[in-house]
Amino acid sequence: RPSQTIAVRSAPGHGSVFELYFPASVSDAPAALSPVHELPAGGGRHILLVDDEPALLDVVARTLRRWGYVVTAYASPTEALAAFAANPAGFHAAVLDLAMPEISGLDLARRLRALGPHLRVILTSGHFRPEDAERAKALGIDGLVPKPYTPAELGFALSGPAGGAPSGSRN
Repeated sequence: RPSQTIAVRSAPGHGSVFELYFPASVSDAPAALSPVHELPAGGGRHILLVDDEPALLDVVARTLRRWGYVVTAYASPTEALAAFAANPAGFHAAVLDLAMPEISGLDLARRLRALGPHLRVILTSGHFRPEDAERAKALGIDGLVPKPYTPAELGFALSGPAGGAPSGSRN
């Protein structure tokens, strides 16, 4: 047989069989694998999650809860702002979509920080423009996480050092 091939056998009423043939490795296995970076556990920290895409909101909320965060999720930025205003000290961080109806993520971040300067704020977006990054930096946003993002990217943005220039921006 050739070194790489796929053999397929199929018969009506009997199913199909796929056989995959790959070349044997001629090199030795690496002496050491690259280290795996473990995501920091949420430790019960309370996250305010705001995104106007309900499916994404649900997936991200479930993922953060599995990591040990307490998550309060809103599809409406005005509802999220009202919940935060009722208990600013009860939240440790906010993950906000940049482009939302009613209030943009940057404006919501500014309003949240006015109520709770301690709040770690992460912005997410499918496209960050240079002016978005400049405004985020001026507001003291803690991180920019481009969509689509991996759970690891969001986890590390939430656990990184507070304050300073936004991290993770891609153009």
